Amino acid sequence: MKIVLSSNPYRDRGLKAALEAQRAELEQQLADLAAREQELTDVASVTLELGEVSGAIPHERIGETAVVARLRGTGAGTGVCVLRADIDALPIQETNDVPYRSQTPGMMHACGHDAHTTCLLGAAKVLSAHRADFGGEVRFLFQPAEEIGQGARPLIAAGMLDGAQRVFGLHTASDLPAGTVGVKPGANNAGVDHFIIRIHGKSAHVSTPQLGVDALYIASELVVALQSIVTRMTSPVEPVLIGVGKLNAGTAYNAVAETAVLEGTTRMFSPESRAHLRETINAAAAHISALYGGTAEVEWDDFATPLTNDAGVCGEVERVADALGIPTTANRALSLSGDDFAEYLLQTKGAYAYLGTANPKKPHTCISNHRGDFDIDEETLPLGAHTLHFMLAPMVHWPEVMVAYEETEKILFSADAFGRFGSLGRTANAPWAPQARRYYYNIVGKYGAQVQALLKKASALEIKTVCPLHGPVLTGEALGEALRLYDLWSRWQSESPDDILLAHASIHGNTARAAELLKQKLEVKGARVTLCDLTTTEVSYAVANAFYCGKLVLACSTYDGGLFPPMEKFLSHLQAKGFRDRSVGLMENGSWAPAAARLMRAKLEEMKDLRVCGTVVSLRSAFGPANEAQMEALSAELCAK
Repeated sequence: MKIVLSSNPYRDRGLKAALEAQRAELEQQLADLAAREQELTDVASVTLELGEVSGAIPHERIGETAVVARLRGTGAGTGVCVLRADIDALPIQETNDVPYRSQTPGMMHACGHDAHTTCLLGAAKVLSAHRADFGGEVRFLFQPAEEIGQGARPLIAAGMLDGAQRVFGLHTASDLPAGTVGVKPGANNAGVDHFIIRIHGKSAHVSTPQLGVDALYIASELVVALQSIVTRMTSPVEPVLIGVGKLNAGTAYNAVAETAVLEGTTRMFSPESRAHLRETINAAAAHISALYGGTAEVEWDDFATPLTNDAGVCGEVERVADALGIPTTANRALSLSGDDFAEYLLQTKGAYAYLGTANPKKPHTCISNHRGDFDIDEETLPLGAHTLHFMLAPMVHWPEVMVAYEETEKILFSADAFGRFGSLGRTANAPWAPQARRYYYNIVGKYGAQVQALLKKASALEIKTVCPLHGPVLTGEALGEALRLYDLWSRWQSESPDDILLAHASIHGNTARAAELLKQKLEVKGARVTLCDLTTTEVSYAVANAFYCGKLVLACSTYDGGLFPPMEKFLSHLQAKGFRDRSVGLMENGSWAPAAARLMRAKLEEMKDLRVCGTVVSLRSAFGPANEAQMEALSAELCAK
């Protein structure tokens, strides 16, 4: 579609101003739409709004709940552009106390569908007011049932994609900051299949199971077996999912179930994986049922094909967003949710974009959009009036890293800086520091100088909020503490200079028992000691603890003339992350030729500013009388101020 405007249509023609002018009206429409009854009432609302547009936009119903509208431009240009919004509701009870909450018990626009509808109505109104600035036709599709594959195909069959050069869809994203747009070329959303497996057995009393065929037992075995298809029969680098959400079986507690019904879904990103999953699940259902004397029927529904964006069209979206002052990102993970917008992309080029709606000041905007308290940040639209400043932050932790500072609300979008391990959904109330420490030392660690450079740049800014790519938003006291810790960490300084980490790698347990004895002696002298078994502790936790403490004791068995591998791995990680400026004690074990202390000392000499204690505890298989004095001497050295 060719739209002829001025040299800079987004500024010169005032589209941005028009969007701002529509803001109050659109907000009211959002409230009105969500407050009315769901789908059928939504359809009536959309129809009414389209009819009230100046010069009314021609529109019609397709099927029970779809509405389509066509707007012809009166300017130069030809072609067809299609814009789509999903309009239906979900069976979720809304718990928000807002004027626009759902009035239908057990139903709400949880996934942001009311926002999608409002956005498309707003686009229709703005384009209608500027129809002299373009030629050709814009089609607006208000579509239901996008998650179950029942919405797009009837519209395609009705000719809504005929002649289209472009198709665009938009979905709210609670994992993106309000005012940003996520648009990524290539694969975005998974293909979705729905399956029902009916198992037929033979009823009997539970006291005589040999006389029956237990459909429930077969179904249980099948549920477990289906998970092995993902872990053992598909590539571990390809995103594939099999989920069973329903299992109904039996009629009485004391009867062998005659029938069982499983219901679930598969998610994938390639036609080959889709075919493989279907074939394998069909075979598993048949073979497991037959093994126990039953039979199985498998019914499949094709809900959505994998959604793949056109790279060229994504570039067009980015250029328009840039002209409007809206930041875009392609850094969004693949989604295993499905959307039958993918069906449109099989017909013509297009892009499915995500509208960031999360505002950390409004917690309900940052949660899963399938929760009853989900909401969006309605401040998304005018972000173009804000000013963003970009600063290079190389090696924090990628060479090309850039952070952004929004000067109006004093927000630093900090990329990987101030990040934390752990999903927000599972660790929302967890303290920031422990997992942030582990994240820093294992991801950013060696680039302390570059972090110091970023902190220097940040010190010239008034920062009220930090938004990292990973982990929670930081404000107030939490932000102050994060800045303090980042300054310490990036200078490789310990948070607790007198604390001791006693890390041991024991083959048969004797070294571990000796480490326990040393810990007791140190604690008698008033030291705080953390014991770390390197054979069972994930190395990233051990590394973070080593940096936290001001002192370190290494206890290791000799293994084939070298270091026991868990200790060797630990020391390699410390060296890679720039471990330095610590006091270190050594304890070794060996039945006839202990060599671990010498080898550990050699590794430590490759690091900076480490002070190795003169005393070495040298075990011969196990702790003996000769080691008592060694431990006392080493304890004294470590506890000396």
